[in-house]
Amino acid sequence: MTDSRSTGGQRIRSLTTRGMMVPLKFTLGTSAAVIKAVPLLLVDLLNEDGVTGRAYAFCYRPSGAVAMSSHLAEAVDLLKGKNTTPFDAMQILSRRFALLGVTGAVRMAISLLDMAMWDAIAQMQRVPLSSLLGSSPKPLLAYDSRGLGLMEPDRLAEEARTLLERRAPGY
Repeated sequence: MTDSRSTGGQRIRSLTTRGMMVPLKFTLGTSAAVIKAVPLLLVDLLNEDGVTGRAYAFCYRPSGAVAMSSHLAEAVDLLKGKNTTPFDAMQILSRRFALLGVTGAVRMAISLLDMAMWDAIAQMQRVPLSSLLGSSPKPLLAYDSRGLGLMEPDRLAEEARTLLERRAPGY
């Protein structure tokens, strides 16, 4: 029998999802609306080795989190108990969801499962996920692209000043 820790395979035991609205410190202005909170879907994927892989996604609308959660529950039912790699899982699920269409909420749900599986593999191998995927952990200076011509110039300038004051030393 092959050890799942060395092959990247794992047997899925269960899935937990939690939808939540996360308030923003700064509102996000788009051409359609001003967004004050964002819907996220948090995923915990427990495998038979007792490791929980985690992932999350911005769902655009609360109904997106509901749809993705439903697709994930079906996906896990299809894979539960089988020794599956992330690649194999994506092949199986892409085929099983083909008639529904592997786009939008279905694609996002499958991607969340993929991310959670990779997270679990990294934990089982006791390495950072970035190392498992061929990189190395390092500080990341994030940027803020919320303005993009959609905010009033004075408000955008004030937000930029506030964000610059908070940035990490050395950047």
